[in-house]
Amino acid sequence: MKATLSAYYAASIGSLSFVPFLSPLLAAQTGDDRIVAATLALLPAGRLLGGTAWSWIADVSGPKPILRLTTAAAALLGLAVLLAPGPGWLAIALLLFAIMRAPQFPIVDALALRALGTGYGSARAWGSLAYLLLVLAAGSLRTLHPGGPVAAAVALLVLAAALAWRLPAPQAAPRALALADVRRLLADPGLRAVLLVALFQGMTITAYDTLFSLHIERLELGAGVASVAIALGVAGEIAVMAASPALLARFGPRRVLIAATLSGLPRWAITAVAVSPAWLVPTQALHALGFGAFWVAATRLIADRAPEELASTAQSLLPASGWGVGYLASMAIAATLLPVGGTPAVFAASLGIACFATVAAFRLP
Repeated sequence: MKATLSAYYAASIGSLSFVPFLSPLLAAQTGDDRIVAATLALLPAGRLLGGTAWSWIADVSGPKPILRLTTAAAALLGLAVLLAPGPGWLAIALLLFAIMRAPQFPIVDALALRALGTGYGSARAWGSLAYLLLVLAAGSLRTLHPGGPVAAAVALLVLAAALAWRLPAPQAAPRALALADVRRLLADPGLRAVLLVALFQGMTITAYDTLFSLHIERLELGAGVASVAIALGVAGEIAVMAASPALLARFGPRRVLIAATLSGLPRWAITAVAVSPAWLVPTQALHALGFGAFWVAATRLIADRAPEELASTAQSLLPASGWGVGYLASMAIAATLLPVGGTPAVFAASLGIACFATVAAFRLP
């Protein structure tokens, strides 16, 4: 089972490697920073529209049919993003793609956490490794064709759809659920506290995911610098996720989450003001904590609080908060700040948001 889950994570997470290179592609097509930010905001909008709703349906009807449907649809919509004849069609395809992608990680994360326990992080690390390799190749792929990273992502989406048929069904049979069950889940103050941290942390990470390549391009440092910096962060993420069983056992998920939020303070301060690769590149190694440690700790905290029959729904709240609401908020900030202060202003705002994330993490019960 672990091998199949690892392969699925490699294909599915690897397919997201095109996202950091969307902003320069859109900027070249539109020449308008507000349109770039608005188009990128469709990714979290789709996640909010599809994530928790699809995941709740999966808890009610069983996750495998939903996973098979959405992975197949995402592969087709990824192809539509690649072949879109203009910004308008690309925006429509991107929104539908995000809606279909939204439930996939919550469903598989819930399955992996049940099946593997603390070994979940080491399986998910294969996804980070695939992402790393694709990001490193992105510079060459963009040289061949501006849509090269998207074409590679489509191939991995097809592989993920095929692997979805091989994932095992959960042991617990689905049962009838009511919206009252979901309200009871959200009534847990500990869960709400984790989601608040996720909101702030997601705002900073999504700003980085979508705008760092554009930041490097506008500093005239070259696409290769962005690839190396992103790859360095993902390499650290892989190491943290692979070591997550030992980290969680020794420090507990709460302390790991606090460390993750603290890492954003130096990271965004340096990213906002530095203009040299000598500072910008090594600073992104903090992504190992900012995302890798955050994700394994937050998913563990949620899994510990969620009832078995709401496992997928509970896990869907994490990306809905950080990579849905948080992503939309970060793009709203970007749309406001990009025209007046450029990408440095966006990363300066991330520093302030990281302060809120850290305070919220320290207040976790």
